[in-house]
Amino acid sequence: MGLDNIIYEKRGVKDKQLSEILAPLGSGIMVDDSNSFRGKMYDGFISDITGYSLYETDDWTHEDIEKVIVSLKDYKNNFDKIIDLETDLEHRYHMDVERFDAFVDLFVLCLEKGWRITAWY
Repeated sequence: MGLDNIIYEKRGVKDKQLSEILAPLGSGIMVDDSNSFRGKMYDGFISDITGYSLYETDDWTHEDIEKVIVSLKDYKNNFDKIIDLETDLEHRYHMDVERFDAFVDLFVLCLEKGWRITAWY
């Protein structure tokens, strides 16, 4: 079975900015395409860089989301040239910079809005 991660308040979030951020990440298969992403596809990437698993987002606190953001930004800042970042993301994670940046934006938006992310699997 897969993993979908849902950004929510008391129910799924409907937000234009969120929908735009999630567009490159692909929507969850069991939920609305404007408030979820395919967590199973990205768990290895997120856990490798941040030490946090998308399978455990139900337990993430405000401080955990802050640490995830810092870890992602630190990873990106380790590269002097964008081409080096692109190469590493593609080689290690089969990712591109657009999706990487979408995750940073996603977690920042969740932090700013006080939204939680639930793991549904």
